[in-house]
Amino acid sequence: MKTTKRFLTALMAMVMVCGSVISVSAATPVEPAVTNDGTVPNGGVEGEVTGAGANEGWVQTEIMRVVLPTDSLSYVVDAQGLVRKSYKTGAKGMQNYTDCTIVYSDKSATADITKATDEGGLDDGFVFFTKTDPKSQKKTLTNHIDLVLTNKGTYDVEITPSLTFTPGTAPEGGVALKGAESNTAFTAADTANTVDNLRFKLYTKGAEGAYGAVTSGTTKLPATNVKEYYTTTYDAKKGYSYTLDETKYSKATDLTNTATFTLEGFSNPYNVPENSKIAAGSIKVVWKVTKKTTT
Repeated sequence: MKTTKRFLTALMAMVMVCGSVISVSAATPVEPAVTNDGTVPNGGVEGEVTGAGANEGWVQTEIMRVVLPTDSLSYVVDAQGLVRKSYKTGAKGMQNYTDCTIVYSDKSATADITKATDEGGLDDGFVFFTKTDPKSQKKTLTNHIDLVLTNKGTYDVEITPSLTFTPGTAPEGGVALKGAESNTAFTAADTANTVDNLRFKLYTKGAEGAYGAVTSGTTKLPATNVKEYYTTTYDAKKGYSYTLDETKYSKATDLTNTATFTLEGFSNPYNVPENSKIAAGSIKVVWKVTKKTTT
């Protein structure tokens, strides 16, 4: 009798469990909204479902991002070559710029002349720019300086520079130097009748020191894009973003996304008065960056 009761109790429990399962399963299917009684009307039967669209997000993939050079274009006019002459004496502690490397040759030299006693290069007529090594912070005085623009955007660009010289205001009892754009240094033929005292010129700089003439405001130099180093990421708070992967970009070894211009300067040793009261003027380079057109 007890055995029978235990059996019946277990059986009832199984029925209750199965009944629960059957009840849940029966509620899951959804009947179609369109039914038919067995007779198909002309044209059939119709039904519809609807859905509203949603925007997953949007990112700007046309990005202009060009890093312009930050080099200072300040310069020192040394028409008489005083810096080189003082270093050439070898007298200890009697020179200026003792913490700098001084280049006495122009951009076309096979190797920079950095010793005042070495032959070649310029004897007089220096215009010294100061450039600083970003890693060592060591300074160099030189009459030519590279200005590098880097394209970190997603499309190719063209860079057009414009170089201008502005004369200074002559101090009392002194003179204001005049400038011109020219690709040649001064020679002995440039007498006091020469109009300009200073000459500045921009060049395009290619591989292995190949220089090209620049016509201010007209010459264009291309710089390719780095779109392949951009990635799309998602942030729960900010949504999607499309940015340059700086880690991958920094490790790239085959980039061609820079454009290099070289600025060179000369002063006229035959037409710069031996007078400390001189206004040396100022120069400015304006960069115009545009999206490269395809033909």
